Amino acid sequence: MFNLLDENRDWFKARVGLPLWEFAAQKSMCDIFFEIHDDVTLMADTLLDARFADLSFVLNSPKIRFYVAARLVSTGHTVGTLCAYDTEPKTLTAQQTRIFLTLAAEAARTLVARKESYAAAA
Repeated sequence: MFNLLDENRDWFKARVGLPLWEFAAQKSMCDIFFEIHDDVTLMADTLLDARFADLSFVLNSPKIRFYVAARLVSTGHTVGTLCAYDTEPKTLTAQQTRIFLTLAAEAARTLVARKESYAAAA
């Protein structure tokens, strides 16, 4: 998923496998980026992490058990995430981690380039 975040919602700009287009920010997995300083978070098993274990996406359909996300920043502010999830616990290999981080960096570059393009057109 590619999400945009604000204080009220987590808006799913692009997503696969999730029937919703947005979620309340306080109940969102990606909201964690407003609480931590790391640019990437990985939860091999969401049921084993107190921050995620009682979220509706974990307890109810789609029952997310694995979650990885990278912070997307524009003008020094967290504006969204690139994230992936699965219904089974797992870890990423070193190669999968590098690929994910490369995709996240490209998503952040695209976001900044689009913002600059809009500003130049105005």
